[in-house]
Amino acid sequence: MKWAAMFWASFLMLVPGSGNAETITIRNDIGGDLGFYEVRLGVYESLGIKVRIDGICASACTILTRLPSNLICATERAELRFHKIRPVSTATVSQASVDRENSRLLALYPAEIQSWIGTHGGLTDEILAMQPRAIAHYLRPCLPDAGSVIANTGYQTAR
Repeated sequence: MKWAAMFWASFLMLVPGSGNAETITIRNDIGGDLGFYEVRLGVYESLGIKVRIDGICASACTILTRLPSNLICATERAELRFHKIRPVSTATVSQASVDRENSRLLALYPAEIQSWIGTHGGLTDEILAMQPRAIAHYLRPCLPDAGSVIANTGYQTAR
């Protein structure tokens, strides 16, 4: 699968030298392919990599909230942005497939976040932003970045 190869190439860029990172900081991650983020979620969880959300985590990135509470935290700068699946081409993807993927996406979130999304209008084409004060009810707080590996849009390397 193309996204799996992209993931491993990107993951290796995120973990320079050591082959293992203790903490990855998310900033300005606009998401992307849901399958890619599902693999990323599994890798972070299986390797015990901690995720610090210290900025925007949007779209597919938000499924990282499913990580166990000991592996994820959010700073006062965190913002989660949710929306429905946006297929690359509606000409080749049926509405039924899109609806199934949206249901699958919603099911990937912890129950508390599913509930929050539901009480704020559900997943739509519009961005639904969860601000830091609300995030604090669902993810444990953490300090701003202190030199961890940065996972920005484009899967950039460590600073």
